[in-house]
Amino acid sequence: MSQHRRPPAVRFPLTEHRAPAVALFLALLGGVAVLLLWRWQQDFRAAELRIVWWAAWLWLAATALMGWRWWHALARGWLLWTGEHWLLRTAGDAASLQDAPRWQCRLTLDWQFAVLLRLEPVAAVTSATSLSAARSPRPRWVWAQRTASPAAWQGLRQALVWSQQQQGKVALSPELSA
Repeated sequence: MSQHRRPPAVRFPLTEHRAPAVALFLALLGGVAVLLLWRWQQDFRAAELRIVWWAAWLWLAATALMGWRWWHALARGWLLWTGEHWLLRTAGDAASLQDAPRWQCRLTLDWQFAVLLRLEPVAAVTSATSLSAARSPRPRWVWAQRTASPAAWQGLRQALVWSQQQQGKVALSPELSA
C-alpha cells in the first residue's frame, strides 16, 4: 500500500475477550508452581528464607491484583479510524464525534489474529467546552481480536500499520527535531 494514501475509515468493535485473562492466569499459575517447587526443595528453618517466602507470595498476590485490574480496565466499545485520527467510543460516551478526544494509537503486540494497542491522548483537542476536553483522558489499553469483526479486521490492520508508519516519520523527521 502506498505511504501517501490513507486507509479508509474503520469502525471496529471492542468486546470482552478471555485471552488476556487466560494469559495472566497462566502466568500466575506458573508463579505459584515455582514457589511451591521452591518450598518443596528448601529447608525453611532460617528466618530469612521464611521472610523471602512470604514476600514472594505477597508479590505474587499484588501482581495478580494488578493484572485483574488491568484486564477489567481494557477499553470496550468501538475503536474508530476516521481516515485522519483515532477515536475511542465507550458505552457511556455522550460526547459527539467532533468533541471526542483524539488518540494516538501505538501497536504494542501483534499476533495477526489479535492486537494489543496503547491509546494515548493527543494534546490538541478541538473543543475546550466539551466535558471530555475538560479533563484529560488517561492512556488506555485496547485488546482487539479478529473474531469481533472479521469483515473489518483487514481495514483495522491497514489503518494501524499506516498510522504507525506516519508516527515513525514524525518522530524521525529532522525538521521537527531541530
